[in-house]
Amino acid sequence: MVHSTTFEETLRTARAAGGNAHIVLKSGDYRLSRTLRLGKADSGLVIEAAPGAKPVLSGFRDVTGWRKEEDGLWSAAVPWVTTRGKGFRSLFVNGKARPRARLPKGDAFFTAAKEECPAGMSWGTWAHNTERSRFEIAKGDIDPAWDLANGEIIMYHFWVDSHV
Repeated sequence: MVHSTTFEETLRTARAAGGNAHIVLKSGDYRLSRTLRLGKADSGLVIEAAPGAKPVLSGFRDVTGWRKEEDGLWSAAVPWVTTRGKGFRSLFVNGKARPRARLPKGDAFFTAAKEECPAGMSWGTWAHNTERSRFEIAKGDIDPAWDLANGEIIMYHFWVDSHV
């Protein structure tokens, strides 16, 4: 039996032991510093909860240093969100999920003001073309002063939703 300080350390030890390693987790939160990746080399590895235990593996990170801004809103620096693709989609406050900020508010949606099918291409072919890289929004939907570097646009079209 191995007693480690982190799940990742336990996993490294189990992998080093080779063969059919067995990891049994007690109740508690196991924070992962990176995505858990299991591959062919992990065949035979068993990861399970101890009887009656409720372990939670997560990539949650604590956000600290909150400050109240002049406009009454609260903000905090999240230094790990500095490059595209390093953002987050979930925020929990005191154990409860909080909704992401979104526009327009409520159940409404913005729509593309212009999406043109290039000459010589059918709508069906164009809709599945992975090289499409352009659409136009209606004037006033997005404020040019907003910092969109880590924003996300979810656009519903052609019976799919694109996240850009």
